[in-house]
Amino acid sequence: MKNIAKSTSPQMRLLSLIALLLFTVMSCTPETKEQEATMSKEELIAAGAELDSLYLIAFNKGDVDALMKLHWNSPELLSYPPGEQQVKGYDAIKASYAKDFASSKGATLEYLSVVNVPFTDGVAGYGRYRWTMPVEGGSHMVMTGRYSDIKAFKDGQMVIVFDHSSVPMPPPPSDSTHVQ
Repeated sequence: MKNIAKSTSPQMRLLSLIALLLFTVMSCTPETKEQEATMSKEELIAAGAELDSLYLIAFNKGDVDALMKLHWNSPELLSYPPGEQQVKGYDAIKASYAKDFASSKGATLEYLSVVNVPFTDGVAGYGRYRWTMPVEGGSHMVMTGRYSDIKAFKDGQMVIVFDHSSVPMPPPPSDSTHVQ
């Protein structure tokens, strides 16, 4: 009996492993994956554009909760905002937005250019923006920058999974004292 068990054990283990892998792959595929895979490039771009519009509305209202509903609720959510090196995780990014909104009440954001490039189940977006912030007792401060983001389907909804915003450095002075 021991000889039979020893001779079939590696084969049975291999078959069991294959069955387990197939079951895992089949069961981990979300139901929405079929829907996402059948979306055309135009539909993906439209979903990305809708998310961009909802982002502007929530941002310009200073509504942190509405803004965060547009983000992936995950510790893997990643942002590189203009004023910080890196912010990682849903809760940390929510706190970062709350801090920004508290310090720049009445600020508005507008897109100057927007491009969404479709991929398998989402879009890579990029463009330019203008962020206008009122300054007490003075004129508005205007920051023009650029952004890139990745918007993908998570739990059946297109959400922001990565965001990078930056403000370019001003050009070097052009006076004669500048040495190159």
